[in-house]
Amino acid sequence: MIVPGALVPYQRCSAGATSDEVTAMPLAPSSFGTNTIADYRFAQNVALTTVTLPKATGGLAPPAYSLAKTTGSPAVPPGLTFTASSRQLSGTPTTLQTATEYTYTVTDSSTPANTATLTFDIAVEPESMPSLGAVTDRSFYQGSAIADVVLPAATGGNAPLIYTLAKTTATQSAAEYTYTTPPTPPTPALTGGRRSRRP
Repeated sequence: MIVPGALVPYQRCSAGATSDEVTAMPLAPSSFGTNTIADYRFAQNVALTTVTLPKATGGLAPPAYSLAKTTGSPAVPPGLTFTASSRQLSGTPTTLQTATEYTYTVTDSSTPANTATLTFDIAVEPESMPSLGAVTDRSFYQGSAIADVVLPAATGGNAPLIYTLAKTTATQSAAEYTYTTPPTPPTPALTGGRRSRRP
């Protein structure tokens, strides 16, 4: 028999139970299952694409999520914000840091609470500027097909690089074109993640 008002870490009743007889069944503990989080490399002073961390299963609802530096502080790199309700990491990192481990935790509402965690690294690196080599001037004949022209690849920069080609000045008779590649933030390092663990 369940005492009215008592907090019991169960949420399912057995089939065939009556209003006077309820058989409580154990609740599955909080877990991230086989989910992992890849290590991330972000560029200093470059807004990152919002990162959504995995959702846990099991446990007594509602769950609470947190993200913190495994050892020490601050909880997240300066300039970044973790929003627990959406499980999202966003912002613009402002301070350089080497790869540092962070712990992502879910805590359920049972008493005592049970938790599950994932760990991953975050590094903040200087923004890398790409460099382009020289491009030879070319002349073409009006109305005549041309062979494909392959422009040089850039070196350096944070992948992926985006190339553009545009006319430098609209009024020049011998048109000059500017070939550029803007700096872009680094993609997450796909070095694998860490499996979840529960106390």
